[in-house]
Amino acid sequence: MIPDRSPEEFWLMQQMLEIEFSERTHAIADKELGEEILEFILIRERIRQGVESISEYWADVDKQTLLRMQSWDTVQYKLLLSDRVFKLLAEGRNSDAAFLLKDATQTKVESYSLHQKEIAKNPRPKALHPLTIEIEKILDTQPNISTNALYYELKREVSNVEFPTLKITDTEIICTTEKRHNVPKKNLRQFLSRAKKKIHSNG
Repeated sequence: MIPDRSPEEFWLMQQMLEIEFSERTHAIADKELGEEILEFILIRERIRQGVESISEYWADVDKQTLLRMQSWDTVQYKLLLSDRVFKLLAEGRNSDAAFLLKDATQTKVESYSLHQKEIAKNPRPKALHPLTIEIEKILDTQPNISTNALYYELKREVSNVEFPTLKITDTEIICTTEKRHNVPKKNLRQFLSRAKKKIHSNG
């Protein structure tokens, strides 16, 4: 009798199978790796159908699994590698399947490594401080605003927004949505000066 199995029990058995597979497939030749991959797929399907301990069912379940692997057809780019590997395994070409999988994995690793190096060489520009963003908005309509007038304009803008990014006090400007340093009120002149220079250089 095929036992009923909860999703949790199936997940646990699958995890155990994956651990055993990873321990058995460390640094082995393509032929043996291909055989191990195929066995992993067959055993996993037996577990899914609840017959892993009922050997008389294995031949039929394995046959159906191999037929599905051989006939599986997809046009989804992300699944094309799996499609090809499954077909090679189902055809008994275990070495070819393992070589293709290892080659694709190595190519992906090298591509990711190259991508990371490019990121390191060209780091993303640091996001603007929320205060700078608000100042630049104000300068769009009031390009000659003074520091003192800017302070009161910021207070007015903040009071008119339901979820403000800044909180204006008598001594500092506080960021409310990001982990950014608070700006002392006396430093508002520097922020305004940098924003004006940026606008002039872009204009």
